[in-house]
Amino acid sequence: MKKTIKSFSIVMIVLTLLLGVLPTNIQAATKNPLAKMPKTKKTIVNTQEYLKIVHTPYVNFYTPDYKSKIDLKATSSNKKVATVKVHKFHEDNMYSAGYSIKCKKPGKAIIKVTAQVNGKTYKKSCTYVFEKYKNPFSSFKIGNKKYTSKLNKGENADIKTTYFKGKLSYKAKSGYKITKITAFRENGASYTVKNNSKLKSDTTGFVIKYQNKKSKIKGTIGINDDVMDFYYWYYE
Repeated sequence: MKKTIKSFSIVMIVLTLLLGVLPTNIQAATKNPLAKMPKTKKTIVNTQEYLKIVHTPYVNFYTPDYKSKIDLKATSSNKKVATVKVHKFHEDNMYSAGYSIKCKKPGKAIIKVTAQVNGKTYKKSCTYVFEKYKNPFSSFKIGNKKYTSKLNKGENADIKTTYFKGKLSYKAKSGYKITKITAFRENGASYTVKNNSKLKSDTTGFVIKYQNKKSKIKGTIGINDDVMDFYYWYYE
């Protein structure tokens, strides 16, 4: 019995030593860099406002970080609708990559991506569907002022006022639902606004989330004053 236990112990020690000298990439399989890339992405766009970048680059998809270099290639099936650009990153001895999409007009484009890392190749495609922006409100009012027409042109309404005061009330068009309205105060704090509710006295802007009930595509509208500019549009 003692001999058996001793023999077993020796085998375990040898196995432990062997595993310790194996390369890390053999012990743990390489992560698929495209695993979290979506298969379908739908969004509502206004071609003049969509992807108007205030910080560069805005990347639609990132790979995980790797200790070795990663090569990424991406192509668009319909460049008249959307183009794609690859970005590579290297920081703290780690490598990653990603791509950004620029919409040119409403429509559909398939983005095909190929990634190579640690000697392995991965491929995946994502269908991007861009729906033209339409004002989801039949009525949008703050206090005694009507702002419905201000929301006809696009996802960002520049309204010249210091503070929005009074009660916010709205009516969504048929086929649309308003999922959330976030208001922002002068000090940067935010709060959720419900229909027919009174605003705080130092409210300076809003982010409105809505959805097309039929297509299920979600959209965002930013309403802001001159001071905060595009802050609300990029807030998440």
